[in-house]
Amino acid sequence: MSNDAVESEVEIPRLPQAAGRLFLDKEGRWFHEGVEITHERTLRLFSRSLVRQPDGSYSLQIGDESAPVDVEDTAFVVRSISARMDKQGKPAEYVLVLSDGGEEPLDPSTLEVDEDNVMYCRVKNGVEKARLLRPAYYQLCSFLECDEAGQTCWLPWQGSKVILCGREQVAGTGHEI
Repeated sequence: MSNDAVESEVEIPRLPQAAGRLFLDKEGRWFHEGVEITHERTLRLFSRSLVRQPDGSYSLQIGDESAPVDVEDTAFVVRSISARMDKQGKPAEYVLVLSDGGEEPLDPSTLEVDEDNVMYCRVKNGVEKARLLRPAYYQLCSFLECDEAGQTCWLPWQGSKVILCGREQVAGTGHEI
């Protein structure tokens, strides 16, 4: 094999071991030994190579190499949300763009807000929890509809309403949500 062929092969990076642990912060930013990783191809590779371990922890798995990753909040973040409209101009589907570059439909029934008013949803076939970054949150809010008093807001979805905030009677139960 010539030197040119060897040089053109893709080099698989050697991953840092425990002393220089990798850290994924709540905004989806990667760090190594306290320094933010900004190289775009490295970020894409790391985000696609993140694997949940049986104990719930995460590691990078690239080829035969593996390195533990400390995850501050969630392993995936939602970078943006858009809507695909039906023929009547109503949202038929909401599409998430995730930190690993993947796109997938949002299941609005998985949306939740924590005590710090951070919104999350389930991704990866419901297996992973993902934090909505601020831009994605604001994009989602642009699709919300509210009652005249502004007390109940919902996300229109497949001909129904997914209540995100406020109070609305649950049909036939006499209970409010």
